[in-house]
Amino acid sequence: MVTRRTLLGSAATMLALSHPALASGGHLLGPPPDQVNSPPPDQVNNWNIQADFGAIGGNSVGDAAKFTSFDAAYRAAYPIPVSLTIPAGSYSTWSGVGQAGDNSWLAGKGTLVVNGNGAIVKGIWLGGLGQTMNSTAAALFATVAAGASAITLVNLGDYTKFPVCRWVLLQGIGLQSSGGPSNPFYFEYVKVLSVNSSTGVITFTTPLVNSYKSTWPIIWPGNLAYGGPGIACVMGASWDQDLTINDLTVSQTAWAGVYGSARSVKLNNVTFTKYTPAPSNGLLYEMTDCTVYAGVIYMEPDKLLQQLNMYGIVVQGTNYILFQSSCVQNVLIDQSGTRRSSIPTIQGTPGNIIINNTDITTKLYIGASGYGWAKSVLTDTSSIIAGLSHSTNRKVKTAFTNHTGGVLSLPKSGGPWTNGVPGAKFFYGNSDGVTTFNYGYAFTISDMYDDGLGSGGNFFFQTDAPDTFPTIAGGLATHICPTPCWDCTFGYNAANAPAVNDQATGTAHRPLYEHILRTITTPFSYGGQNIFLWGTLVSIRVKVTQAYTGAQSTLTLSALNSAFVLDPATLAQTTINLTINLKIAGERIFTPSGVTGAQTGDVFPTAKAWWFTKGVVPSQSASTAGDTSGQQAIFEYEFTTSQG
Repeated sequence: MVTRRTLLGSAATMLALSHPALASGGHLLGPPPDQVNSPPPDQVNNWNIQADFGAIGGNSVGDAAKFTSFDAAYRAAYPIPVSLTIPAGSYSTWSGVGQAGDNSWLAGKGTLVVNGNGAIVKGIWLGGLGQTMNSTAAALFATVAAGASAITLVNLGDYTKFPVCRWVLLQGIGLQSSGGPSNPFYFEYVKVLSVNSSTGVITFTTPLVNSYKSTWPIIWPGNLAYGGPGIACVMGASWDQDLTINDLTVSQTAWAGVYGSARSVKLNNVTFTKYTPAPSNGLLYEMTDCTVYAGVIYMEPDKLLQQLNMYGIVVQGTNYILFQSSCVQNVLIDQSGTRRSSIPTIQGTPGNIIINNTDITTKLYIGASGYGWAKSVLTDTSSIIAGLSHSTNRKVKTAFTNHTGGVLSLPKSGGPWTNGVPGAKFFYGNSDGVTTFNYGYAFTISDMYDDGLGSGGNFFFQTDAPDTFPTIAGGLATHICPTPCWDCTFGYNAANAPAVNDQATGTAHRPLYEHILRTITTPFSYGGQNIFLWGTLVSIRVKVTQAYTGAQSTLTLSALNSAFVLDPATLAQTTINLTINLKIAGERIFTPSGVTGAQTGDVFPTAKAWWFTKGVVPSQSASTAGDTSGQQAIFEYEFTTSQG
């Protein structure tokens, strides 16, 4: 092996005994982070997998051992940055699925740059060891507020789990009790500055972003790693890595995705021809000019990921990106240079997502599809979105046993409420349509706790809901359905699906399905179209700019077409209609207070603050396909509601 540049001099600096953490009588378990392993500038080891480690390519089974030898050299070189060149060719880079985590040929601390030169690798785990999924690397800590710089362990003896300079995952409110890594609603990564063995205080290099409570229920009593109350999990040493991969093709058939765990992963011009990448378990995961072919499984950004950036990503064929949890906190999709991002479908949305200069060629589904709650969706005017809907996998809960003082009670035997998180907003429902109907009046969860009775007990959720289950639409509303997203802002683009531009022309930073605006200039579909509309009526506006003068003796617009609504006074379900005479021009406005601009032949429902539970189906009374453009009715209709 040839080392082309070497480190000159010692890279470590020993701790001064006057470190302030010693003042309280504790024991600092190592030097502070800013005094550890800082290599001199401009030092790097440049290695070649063939010239320095003996790999030959050609899918040689012996190459796996050569990549393992490289990894040993990379670990030994720390803290010197390492650059690995892989000449063009095809490499069998591992001998089995056991080569993951700390056994990965890419595992190690510090900086690693891999230059692929178009090479193909048959197996890869991006990074090293992340979260350990058992209690040996996890510890409970006391309630703490955002902005604090330290936590206090509940059990003093746990301090030995947290070495100074090691990264730690702080998490709260676990949503999943199986698989890995964990799936909490709140999480962040912090680095240990000092450990006080006398008090159990762990001090970090940065203040906390989130608050954590010790009263949140443990999801799996036998395994703290799955979260619940405030729990600290020490990350593997090899997670502390800046990994960059350039110009590589990954043709992987092991597992169900290309997984990994590293503090920072950057992929540039990397192509995935079989299994797709599964960004997870990191501070930053960035993909630039990457291509994901229509493989055997969708691409799933998984969990515990703070920031995912995708620049110029192209997802081929009918493949799609699935966001199953808001435990992917922030996502940015944008172009790279002049290469626009192109994705057939995005199924579900993460905690927050921004979509710029992107083509979504089939549909964007809004809302966390499995766990947590999506907070915001923002798109720009350059993006083109071919379809819009809410996530079809929203978790509807039906087993609530009590509802007193705004507190919902849920048996633990059914597992955690995967959408039951602070800040999330919900609608009531009942048994005649919980997946498509939303029976009025959003409420919000503010906190959660349990009765301490183990698996036979109950979870409790504090809300601002009414004191008891309301009787809605003729039945007790014991079904609870999460709203998709409360902050949706879309950029207008004439090529968007109409539902996208409905949102774009409404008020910014509002929930999905509060606004519809359509302009009709050609023969209107006789059968109409079903358009989602949820919430309390604010206004319905219909403006006829060109009155109909064609062959039909009468022509009307049924703006609501027997739309399902709730009476605000009785919560009874009914249907209402609103009819506009398209042979008379003018603007009509219907609100809970009454009607303005009514014309002969118009028919309006009783003026009330109706709650729309499903949607509307505007339609004409007859086909006008045989009439000229000068005879057609030209009009626009606008519906505005409020979900609270």
